Amino acid sequence: PALGAVAAESRRRALHAARLAVTNPHFLGCAPQGAESLLKPAVVTAFEHLIAHELPASRYAPENRLLMVGNSLGGGGMERVMSETYRHFAAADAFDHVDLALIDWADQGPRAFYRELAGVSRDDVLRLREGGEARHPCALLPNSWRALVQRLHDHIAETRPRAIHAWNDLTGLFAAFAGLLAGCPRIIAHFHHLPVVPQSGRTRDIASYPDCYRLLRARPELRFLFCSQAAARGYADWWSIARDARLEVLYNGLTPLEADPERGKQVRVRHGIPPEAPVIGSVFRFDPVKQPLLWADAAAALAARAPDPHFLLVGDGPLRAETEARFAQAGLADRAHFAGQTPDVADHLAAMHLFWLTSRTEGLPTAIIEAQMAGVPVLAFDVGGVSETMADGVTGRLIAADDMPGLIEATVSSLAAPRWRSDASREATAFARERFSRDRFFDALDRVYRRAD
Repeated sequence: PALGAVAAESRRRALHAARLAVTNPHFLGCAPQGAESLLKPAVVTAFEHLIAHELPASRYAPENRLLMVGNSLGGGGMERVMSETYRHFAAADAFDHVDLALIDWADQGPRAFYRELAGVSRDDVLRLREGGEARHPCALLPNSWRALVQRLHDHIAETRPRAIHAWNDLTGLFAAFAGLLAGCPRIIAHFHHLPVVPQSGRTRDIASYPDCYRLLRARPELRFLFCSQAAARGYADWWSIARDARLEVLYNGLTPLEADPERGKQVRVRHGIPPEAPVIGSVFRFDPVKQPLLWADAAAALAARAPDPHFLLVGDGPLRAETEARFAQAGLADRAHFAGQTPDVADHLAAMHLFWLTSRTEGLPTAIIEAQMAGVPVLAFDVGGVSETMADGVTGRLIAADDMPGLIEATVSSLAAPRWRSDASREATAFARERFSRDRFFDALDRVYRRAD
């Protein structure tokens, strides 16, 4: 302990001297040796050290295994796609075994929303938070990363997967560090949102992601997948790199939701919605990026123009209570129906006439894809990858970002055009099932997993 205290004090003094040398003009030219590296975030220094000094002389001879690395099985669009992907490859004969490593595992509750869809039990999951002590060089990483990455590395070294597929920024860095250190030949980092989402975390580690991914871009083992063209452009800009062939776009594939009109009627009865009332609905996480309060304000504005519509919202999250209160304040408590996080999403979609999405940003919104597969025309703000999920004027209508009056006008005109809604419903189903085909997605992923350098 005494030696540790001495080392910590020595580092503190070195950091102080380095900061003086960089920030105070009276000390320019007096920086101690290594000052630049001392000022770098730990995660960047760790990746630089890994690549310069710790990589094995050769990659291991892989087993025919796949390792998927994610955060949780919570009720998000990315988690839905990851869960379907795991289930597909676990049941197929492409790999002898498919492993799933998660940062946050739960047997039930919000973080286990897609557990049944993935078809996993506790024994099937490598729980990264249950790691122990970290060894060098994993010990160079930030405190909250060390044990998780060490546990992931040890699993990779033991099982030698042919490919590692990590879902999103943080798990991409975990998988890259652990996989490169172990000698894995193929590591895929797969991004499902625009960079504004991780940047909203405002931590020093997140600010280091561009530096880390620029380092990783030079490694032949790494490939980068993006859910949309908008996401690929956004990340290239955030990382300050040019787009190239290793930044690939792969649209998500989903199992089509079968929207049964009769079950839709049952949902309306359950929520007390009159049989002939038009229903405006949505499926989202009640989170600031989805702008549920703006959604509620738009509903109030529509209600002032059209007295008949009811509003059906599926999902949960930190802003749900405030959203419900916003409806109540507008005198719409009896016309706003909150279904919570429910497995019968298809039945709720079948109860809707139009689908609204008012997000601030989106990578490739699964909710819009599901709505169209269920035959519900979509009215959505044109942000991020939204325009890549629909055919404007054909399967729905794109609205300028945050243009509430435009959303209201498009809704009023759509409700007054039953023929257009009928045509849009038919076109939406065909469009979404073709562009976001589950088979196309899995075939493309299999090629990425097996592609030679």
